[in-house]
Formats: sequence, structure tokens, C-alpha cells
Amino acid sequence: MSDVIQVITAPEQKRRLFVICDNCFWVASAIDAEKFDATSCPLCNERISSSPLVDNESYSYNYDERRGVEVDFRSSR
Repeated sequence: MSDVIQVITAPEQKRRLFVICDNCFWVASAIDAEKFDATSCPLCNERISSSPLVDNESYSYNYDERRGVEVDFRSSR
């Protein structure tokens, strides 16, 4: 009698990104980095930067004209 081994793998996790415009501070989350290919801001057309987010990470941000952008990254438990 032959044994059949079934391997079950978890679906591949989508890589998320924190995205911010270097000029006007427009901010967004890219839920699927593979499908996100923007290199310029949709508001001012300037360069954007991104940083990967891990699965249990969230962020909040605040903008102040005098102090600039303040981003707080947190680990969700």
C-alpha cells in the first residue's frame, strides 16, 4: 500500500509598504508591493520613498508646518 503525503502550504503573504512623498509629505500604504509601481507622488509629481512594513506593524503620522512629519511605527500584538 502506498502512502500519499499532502503538503499544505500557507498562501504567500503580500509585502506591504509605507509610502511618503519627499516633497509634500503625501502618505499611503501599499497593500501589495508587487503591484505598486509608482515612483512619483500623485499630488505633486515629485519623488516618493517607501519602507517595508512587517505583518504585525502599523503606523500613525502627524504633520506640523514647523516640525515637519512625525511617523510612529508600532508593533501590533
